[in-house]
Amino acid sequence: KMEEKESDSRESKLQGVRSILKAKGLVAYIVPTDDAHQSEYIAECDKRRAFVSGFTGSAGTGLITEDEALLWTDGRYFAQAELELSSEWKLMRMGEVVDLDAWIKMNLPQNSIIGVDFSLFSISSWLELQSELESKGIIIKHVPTTEVIDCIWTDRPLLPDTPAFVLDESKYA
Repeated sequence: KMEEKESDSRESKLQGVRSILKAKGLVAYIVPTDDAHQSEYIAECDKRRAFVSGFTGSAGTGLITEDEALLWTDGRYFAQAELELSSEWKLMRMGEVVDLDAWIKMNLPQNSIIGVDFSLFSISSWLELQSELESKGIIIKHVPTTEVIDCIWTDRPLLPDTPAFVLDESKYA
């Protein structure tokens, strides 16, 4: 019963994202694992990909379209993703399938507009993605995740408020 409720919840999350995408004129939205600082360990409030997909592994990228939800991850997480993803999500096994850029170019029509929160990509990843997709005539639009995922994440954890600290330079320099 709990499993069924979780699956329903994930489906309603996808429906919520899709209605936002439609209202914004987007055909897809990319949901990376990363936070705005490219941190190795991200705060609970920044785990948007995990929130929307249910997949809690530390590496992966989601793509939500009008009728598909896809998650790319590497071999370390295949078994975990199979357990955590609902039937609404398709696991894209990196190394066995085309990568995100290639999938978009093969499956979305020219002039499609894809939403991406630029702040969640490194500059090199962003430039590579932009170059790949624009070569096919696919338009990338900056749409902050605060206008998409965060709109449906009603119980999103607060930002951490623990104080910053300085590392001992003699040990870590």
